[in-house]
Amino acid sequence: GIASKGAAGGVGDVFAELSVLGSWRTAAVVDAAVRGVVRHNSAAGRRTRHLAVAVGAGRPAQDEEVGIADRSALIRLTDVEALSAPEIADLLRTAPLDARARAGSRAAGRIMSGGMRLLSGRLGSTLLVSHLGEVAAVGVTGLAFHPVTAGGTGVSLGAVGLHGVTTVTLRARAARWDRSGLEALLDAVVAELPDA
Repeated sequence: GIASKGAAGGVGDVFAELSVLGSWRTAAVVDAAVRGVVRHNSAAGRRTRHLAVAVGAGRPAQDEEVGIADRSALIRLTDVEALSAPEIADLLRTAPLDARARAGSRAAGRIMSGGMRLLSGRLGSTLLVSHLGEVAAVGVTGLAFHPVTAGGTGVSLGAVGLHGVTTVTLRARAARWDRSGLEALLDAVVAELPDA
């Protein structure tokens, strides 16, 4: 898990964000998140073991899907604290999408999703990472993306680039985190981003 810091006990979610000059691929953001969690936990006197990261991904359209549709999926990586940056990048290229995305029919997908919800306490990820990549938007001066928290410790990291500046965000449950604690974790993550 992730060592939460600060006075917790609030209601809802707490947010933190930093904008950093540079642009990174998803694998580099995931690696920085993992290294940042390890650094953060070490500073709190905790070892990081069995870190599970869910990475947001898009899946190709199915034949029956036309127009706008939810094509989101997750790639689940486990024990990532023991992996190098190239190993994380390789896993992101080759790992299967979550069961819901692979289900052969809508009914099978609903059954798999229901089963996953029931088991989420045991199978949940420590951290969700979702990177939208570099976005082109005329007239827009800044973007931030705060993915919904779910499962595990309820911490999610969002990243989006605009004009060579990447905004990295964290979102967590206020019951476990306060703003200063979440900002400390975000500082640790951003410190691990490779030089752009």
